[in-house]
Amino acid sequence: MGEFAENIISSAKTSLINCDLESNEDLRPKLLYNDNTKGSAVLSSLVKEFNECESFIVSVAFINMSGITALLETLRELRDKGIKGKILTTDYLHFNEPKALMKLLEYNNLEVRVFTKENFHTKGYLFKKPAGYTLVVGSSNITQTALKKSKEWNLKITTLENGKLLRETISEFDAMWIEAESLTPEWIKNYSVLYEEKRIKNRKHKIVRLKQHKLIPNVMQKEAVRRLDALRKQKKDKALLISATGERVIIVMGALNALESKVSGTLNRYISRIT
Repeated sequence: MGEFAENIISSAKTSLINCDLESNEDLRPKLLYNDNTKGSAVLSSLVKEFNECESFIVSVAFINMSGITALLETLRELRDKGIKGKILTTDYLHFNEPKALMKLLEYNNLEVRVFTKENFHTKGYLFKKPAGYTLVVGSSNITQTALKKSKEWNLKITTLENGKLLRETISEFDAMWIEAESLTPEWIKNYSVLYEEKRIKNRKHKIVRLKQHKLIPNVMQKEAVRRLDALRKQKKDKALLISATGERVIIVMGALNALESKVSGTLNRYISRIT
């Protein structure tokens, strides 16, 4: 076993067995995440790997222009150094921005394909180094939020060419790569139609996160909840609330025991607002 392999093993022991063991920090399995308070960003870790690699493959579901912009300088440097890379993405959910895909076609060192046969949700980056490979697998797509801001978990490991995990990863990538379609201006033109239709649909059916709304019961609802809670405390097993149409209240019928077990949290939240 060579020295580099021994270093990988000792580094793995530090990360997985005993954190007090000394080893090469760059070779340790590591969690990559975004945390501005700690100066940690997935982007900086990936840029380091791109800068040190001899070639690379990327398999990510989602790519937008903000993600490409964050990597523009790195992509230019890779092109200038003649470092070749393969990028596999998808048309799943029609999320990928056409202008971001078009931007990728400007780099003659990149080969880009689109997997369209089934749902595709991978997020992985593989870098070939002089002595081995670095694999990053987790949750980060090529978007600025995923690379710099949002809560993401990605595991980075170092492996040798004969490692089983590496061989399985490359085999899976190659299988999808063979079935994928080449990214071309014509493909992007046709995809853009579907992308714009999806954007229009999304604007009409915009989903707002619950925390943006504050539930405030009206007078009638407050009284109903008070009485319902009083019955529940008296161990009553039935209740009926009748309301005029348009009041938009929750009509509760049946066993209060079932109510208590299933939605007591909701009931208590209402009560806390009115007491």
